[in-house]
Amino acid sequence: KFQGDWGETILEQILENSGLIEGEQWEHQVTLRDETGSVAVNEETHRTMKPDVIVHFPGKRDIIIDSKESLKAYMAYLSAEDDASRAIALKEHVASVRRHIDELAGKRYDKYNIHSLDYVMLFIPNEPSYFMAMDADNSLWNYAYKKGIVLISPSNLISTLFVVNSLWTRERQQRDVQKIVDTDASMYLIGTIKKLLFQCFYINLEYTLVI
Repeated sequence: KFQGDWGETILEQILENSGLIEGEQWEHQVTLRDETGSVAVNEETHRTMKPDVIVHFPGKRDIIIDSKESLKAYMAYLSAEDDASRAIALKEHVASVRRHIDELAGKRYDKYNIHSLDYVMLFIPNEPSYFMAMDADNSLWNYAYKKGIVLISPSNLISTLFVVNSLWTRERQQRDVQKIVDTDASMYLIGTIKKLLFQCFYINLEYTLVI
């Protein structure tokens, strides 16, 4: 429980420093709902679906992120006094990451969020433990990806959120440009109508004078 809370705290801190707006561009612990607005329930576990974080993209697309961390085997590796103990701890660390992958894949968050991309991000909040697992098993990333899971570390997440923030900035700029275009078009239309009205007025005036 402590590890989970710690991981979620790191995840939230990164999001809070990303420049994205909470409640608008990202949300924390939001219960998923289906197309009708009803609470989504996992067909196998019969539990409500509540991922750690949902990051919103422009265009109504989402990335779902869940934080997972197993420090027990990692700490055992660091404190091991011989190669045999380190090898056992390292093997358990990789196995722990695989269990997290399988667990998250089983939740099928992407199936229950109609705006979700085709994958879910599994956030490992401890950078060294992330790279230790990747180095120990170079098939781990592909194993996760085939199950619709993308493994990310804090540095990966920061880079991803930078891109998302850039997309939102571009979206705002495009909206501002469109407002200017719409305003100019409205002003042009109003000006054109005024000219037509004045022309009609003078035509009627000339016609009246002739009569």
